[in-house]
Amino acid sequence: MLRQLLKTARKVGSLVGLRPRPFTGIGGGQKDYVIDWEPTYDCNYRCFYCFAAGGDIHTRLERERERRPPVERLIEIFAGIPSQWRVHLSGGEPLVYSEIIPLLIGVLQQRKVDMLTNLSIRIDELIESVPRSNFIITATWHPIPAHGDIEGFISRLQRLLRGGFNVSKRVPYVLHPRQLAQVGEFKERLEEVGFTLAGKVFRGTWQGRRYPDEHSPEEGRIVDEYLYDPIDRFPRPVATKGERCLAGCRTIVVRSDGSIHRCPDDRRVMGDFYAGEFPVYSEAMPCDVGGCHCISSIARGFVEGIDPREFTRSRGVIRRQRAHSSR
Repeated sequence: MLRQLLKTARKVGSLVGLRPRPFTGIGGGQKDYVIDWEPTYDCNYRCFYCFAAGGDIHTRLERERERRPPVERLIEIFAGIPSQWRVHLSGGEPLVYSEIIPLLIGVLQQRKVDMLTNLSIRIDELIESVPRSNFIITATWHPIPAHGDIEGFISRLQRLLRGGFNVSKRVPYVLHPRQLAQVGEFKERLEEVGFTLAGKVFRGTWQGRRYPDEHSPEEGRIVDEYLYDPIDRFPRPVATKGERCLAGCRTIVVRSDGSIHRCPDDRRVMGDFYAGEFPVYSEAMPCDVGGCHCISSIARGFVEGIDPREFTRSRGVIRRQRAHSSR
């Protein structure tokens, strides 16, 4: 009974602002606060490997259209949040959201914003209307014929650079089995114009095989060669249940319907962002999900007891090594 009371008091205290106990994870000293917002699940691309295309996408889109408030109200909601919280826009494709330009103009006056985009539409509007300060654009490359070629993509990158935008030099690229043959060519071409191809592991089923567990030896070799971050190769989920984590305290996820979640893996709803709610914890709280699939919190050092530096490359395989394992 006493244990349950203490557990309840601790959870309540984390919300009302009682003095938090020290966090020993290596990310505890970071001052990064992130609202990971998906303004829409819609996209002008239909990539065969995209997670957002799974499930009933039409139901999702209908729900977000019903729930998303007018852009003026969204700007007011963001204005009520402490300015140290930056906004990360993803999706779907953020530029498909019809009011994204006025939203960017309003929110960039309050805080930093970074946007992940396929950079295929509304380039003129961005250049003509959106402030340059406090704004970072990360463009993803999807080599599907209907989406255009690498030269058109590079041209759009260079237009933004000439327009004074802060464009990330990292270009994410999904290392899907169908997209491995040209990866070396794409990497070389991007490097010629000052960008780095950032390979990301494909996770899912393709032609009856589960990836990344069932890569052929040659596929595995290519993935290891072009992988941007070794931690991305580590088998998931990573066991985190019970470990204290800063997700929900330093980072939150806001879905396109306004529901607030502690992290991408936690399906419990913390609140309604579109109603002006912002119920973040004041300290690290135990992880309640079975394991971490996204591992962005691990990469930031937000999970107590797990050091992202423990994930190392060895003989082409990514493995996790506990600091005490060599003792």
